[in-house]
Amino acid sequence: AGGAAVYAQEVFEGRSRWLAFVSGWGYWLAWTPATALNSYICASLLNGTLETTFNPTLLAVGIMALLYALNWFGLGRVIASSYLLAFLTFLPLLVLVGIALDTFEVKKFYTLLNTSSSFGALAYIKWFFVIAWTAYGLEMISSVVAETRGNPKPMFGWAAAWSLLAFAGIPFLLALLSDAQTLQNDPFMALRPLFVAYLGPQGATLLILFLVAALLYSALAILMPSTRTIYQMSRDGLLPPYFARLNRYGTPQGSLLLDIGVNLGLLLVFGSSLVSILAVANVGYMAVFVLLPWVYGLFLHRRGRL
Repeated sequence: AGGAAVYAQEVFEGRSRWLAFVSGWGYWLAWTPATALNSYICASLLNGTLETTFNPTLLAVGIMALLYALNWFGLGRVIASSYLLAFLTFLPLLVLVGIALDTFEVKKFYTLLNTSSSFGALAYIKWFFVIAWTAYGLEMISSVVAETRGNPKPMFGWAAAWSLLAFAGIPFLLALLSDAQTLQNDPFMALRPLFVAYLGPQGATLLILFLVAALLYSALAILMPSTRTIYQMSRDGLLPPYFARLNRYGTPQGSLLLDIGVNLGLLLVFGSSLVSILAVANVGYMAVFVLLPWVYGLFLHRRGRL
């Protein structure tokens, strides 16, 4: 278990063991804050839609409690809940596809494809970045593959396909429906008029539900690699044995409790400063992915593949 960070834990077993700790801890720190981040955004969206004045931080804590409760009862409950949230996310996407087909313009489609004429080399770097993020699903699956039965290869294939849709297909679809500047400033305000025009006043509510379901789906998926990374670090002797303890549902309970404590702390300290929470995650992500190419090279070299 533990995902990409495990390479460093395998390679740096001797004098450089502290690098294995940095890799694992950074990987955990990269995943964990997203739960607080997504929960707070969901709370703000729900307040706006329902026209309520709940404290967004307290509402976010309630949303996190639900997500952690689902994780507490094992991977099976998480997967079942993920299917439901994926379905709720997929329905509005079909609406967007229908709108895109109805308003399709060959000229706009050509402009999107012919990026070299307007953006040059930077456009290709941008699209390479987007495609690189399609490995996200593979990354998530690799953290829980130790808990699965049978051949894991189909899981990796489906994860890759879904991530390709999320990180390449959806941005391309949005670009067909609106202009880049509007999307960058406020994606919700860019899409809201489209949903209202095609579905009536209830279209705005449907869009909010789409965004909330997508955020919850993401947060639920992120909790899995987060807790499994700490679990594997404990199994490898990089953290106390407490974090490797499993509850009766097979969930690493020590890791889950650490996650809860950190996310509560982030919400209390930063509150609505979501950029600060995101910055915490990025520090961890940079730490592990600066190490990873070097570690993977050593890993292959030791096995005579490089």
